[in-house]
Amino acid sequence: MKVVYGIAAFFLAGSVIIYAVHPSPGLTDMLAVATALLGFAASVYTWSRLRERKGESTVWALLSLGLLLWLGGETLWLYLESTLQEVPFPSVADVSWLLAYPVLFAALFLEYKRLDVDLGRARKTSIQALILVATVIMIWALLYSIAVSDEISVTEKFLDLVYPIGDLALLYVALLLSCVYLGGRLGRSWILISVGFILFSFGDLAFSYLTWEELYWSGHPVDLLWLFGDIFVFVGCSLYRHAYERLG
Repeated sequence: MKVVYGIAAFFLAGSVIIYAVHPSPGLTDMLAVATALLGFAASVYTWSRLRERKGESTVWALLSLGLLLWLGGETLWLYLESTLQEVPFPSVADVSWLLAYPVLFAALFLEYKRLDVDLGRARKTSIQALILVATVIMIWALLYSIAVSDEISVTEKFLDLVYPIGDLALLYVALLLSCVYLGGRLGRSWILISVGFILFSFGDLAFSYLTWEELYWSGHPVDLLWLFGDIFVFVGCSLYRHAYERLG
């Protein structure tokens, strides 16, 4: 695991330095592809070890597929931004990102259901209240304005609404998993993965707000939430395989 932690530290420090010194679009896009590739590779590596375990294998297969679609979106965005003066919205990259949402949600939800742990009314209520507050804030700050706008096409409006809704769904199930997995090596790995998805969700929600308010630019510091999310997923997936092999 020392190599994994070293790679994670390298990309964490490198991301901060790049965004502080020279966040050029080409460089930040390549960084996004590299960190997404790390998470996908670690997930596939872990899945290959669990393929004989039916319940876990399905979860990790879905997780790997979702991360592959996420990587595809990042790669397509890099290609479009490096070849076009202005990336269209929607683009083919959006197709890959949108397909990732239901797959990733299914992976996290199946893992939550597989464990069959009763979190208790207090924890569930707290998580639901947090999601409700986040939903109300998003409706007030963003979703309502998008829904009633006459300045964008129906397709753009649909995507601008679907992304935040998908992020809130991912945030909800990631919080559930985080509460289930408290303690133990396998627990720590899934907490790291869940934190990664929580960072994805916050990054996407912030991106949706900033782009709607025309405050976002390529290389914006909010991109760090996605990069850090990828790194957390990478470490979590790697730790799970490492812990599984030590326990097995």
